[in-house]
Amino acid sequence: MKPKRRYLGLFMVPLSILALVAIAVTLLVVLFHSFEHSYMREARENLIQQAHFISRAVASDLQRNNLAAVAHYIEVFHEKPFRITIIAKDGTVVADSDAVLSKLENHADRPEVREEVGAQGCIERYSETMQRSLLYYSVRASEGWIVRVSMPMEVLGGAMTSMRWTAAIAIILGALLTAVVALYLFLRERDRERNEFDTLFNTLREPLLLLSYQGAVLSSNRAAVRLLGTKINDPAFRMAQLKAPELVDYVQSAFSDAELHSREIVFSDHGIQRSLLVRAVRLERNGALRLLLLLTDLTDLRRLEGIRSDFVANVSHEIKTPLTAIVSTVETLNDVPLDDAGRTKCYDILARQARRLNALVMDILSLAAIERRQSAKKRDFTEIRLDTLVAETLSLCQDDVERAQMQLRLQTPCPEVWIRGDAQLLEQALVNLITNAVRYSGSPDIVVGLQCDATTARVTVEDHGCGIAEEHLPRLFERFYRVQKDRSRACGGTGLGLAIVKHILILHRGRVTVNSTPGQGTCFTLTLPLK
Repeated sequence: MKPKRRYLGLFMVPLSILALVAIAVTLLVVLFHSFEHSYMREARENLIQQAHFISRAVASDLQRNNLAAVAHYIEVFHEKPFRITIIAKDGTVVADSDAVLSKLENHADRPEVREEVGAQGCIERYSETMQRSLLYYSVRASEGWIVRVSMPMEVLGGAMTSMRWTAAIAIILGALLTAVVALYLFLRERDRERNEFDTLFNTLREPLLLLSYQGAVLSSNRAAVRLLGTKINDPAFRMAQLKAPELVDYVQSAFSDAELHSREIVFSDHGIQRSLLVRAVRLERNGALRLLLLLTDLTDLRRLEGIRSDFVANVSHEIKTPLTAIVSTVETLNDVPLDDAGRTKCYDILARQARRLNALVMDILSLAAIERRQSAKKRDFTEIRLDTLVAETLSLCQDDVERAQMQLRLQTPCPEVWIRGDAQLLEQALVNLITNAVRYSGSPDIVVGLQCDATTARVTVEDHGCGIAEEHLPRLFERFYRVQKDRSRACGGTGLGLAIVKHILILHRGRVTVNSTPGQGTCFTLTLPLK
């Protein structure tokens, strides 16, 4: 009987491995299809958001029939993933980011134009003009004008192909990992098996626990100990003792429900709220039920999602305010008889709000362009003499400083300071800091300094005005964050100036810091690496 059992064991090992590999492959395929569906849905939502954002951006120019401004605006999307097309209500194409207008025929028969705009959602079809398949979405901007946004399907297809390769590699790695685990389970003694399994646990960055039906922690990796504390290694510890009711409830449900899905919970880690994705796999061995619990930290992902959501909300709010003023002023001009003084006042409001809206759009585009350059492998920098650039920038700002009845001084310039960078962007960063000091500090003077050592150059912009309270300093470089909201808007600020400064310095592998004392003044420091 012993030889038969040995042979049976030899067959059971590969069969068990194959079974576990099949389960792992199936799970990974299901997860990939779910992710692919989510990716395509997000791509469509992104296309729709782009269409509505652009329609709002060009609505005022379309109302004034200023097609040249519309065409200039959408030029920035040339050779970008999105193609923008502006179509008149009769189907005539008046502007296109990627195609020559003279070669475009009337678009009245296009499905995304012919049907009720926006009602059918996104449409995928082959474009004879672009000679490829595209995903379309159209939205009505104003008075019959249609803004159509499209994206080549090969862009999405390329991303899907990359994900398929990633999934294939993950399947192979998962199969290998499953095979190793299975071999340990079948070929090692129980104590040795548990030690090797613990080693495997500790190679993972995500918290992983093996639980008994009673809630005891049979095994845990270092990441789990860092998250839950060393108390989980106590033999007397039970999961019910954790001050995490959502996690305890999930563990109890996982033991009773074999098909329990993953769940996102909130976990307090030393006073810090973390978002955790909890996934469980039930295991049974020799009649004993076990639970393999995997915790994935989604805190950073949720924070980034919150930043994106806040950015969209802030942009919408910032655009809505001047647009509301413009619309109400236009209605006043149309509906209310006004004398010359009244009309002049309305025209001044329209001009001021249009400039404010244009400044906001330009800052958003500038910030997006800088962020795109940050991810580029080559940054196309040139050699710049920094002391000359600082002096020229001060000359540019001199008129604004004098109008504010302030003094602008350059202090202790360093001779022959050379760096590599983009002169226009560095000038923009310095202008933003000086302009902020002029608008908000109330200082009698602004002092710009330049110092350097063996490896870095430092440009300082210092005022002796009202200063900034300490609680505002950590968020000062966030987009749309304002210390004094009403005053900032009244002075024409967009709320993006310091965010642009921050990203310009990141692009140049430098940093910007701020020190401020209320009632004494503020000093911004730009630190840049020397050539």
